[in-house]
Amino acid sequence: AAAIAAGDSPTLERSAHALKGLLGYFRAVPAQQAARELEELGSKGRAHDGAEPLARLRAEIENLRPHLVAYAMPH
Repeated sequence: AAAIAAGDSPTLERSAHALKGLLGYFRAVPAQQAARELEELGSKGRAHDGAEPLARLRAEIENLRPHLVAYAMPH
């Protein structure tokens, strides 16, 4: 969010790329797609256009949260 607010496209691109990879590990496709969109915006120097994909990413991560908590709990 800070990279978007600051218009810091290189940081947005790097951060979104790393997050995209992590989300792929969990097969969180909708969240991964939002991260990919943020990465592309960063690569195009359009960080300020990231508010909508960031909102989708946050919503998808919230949907993923219960699964992550369950994964982290001992069985």
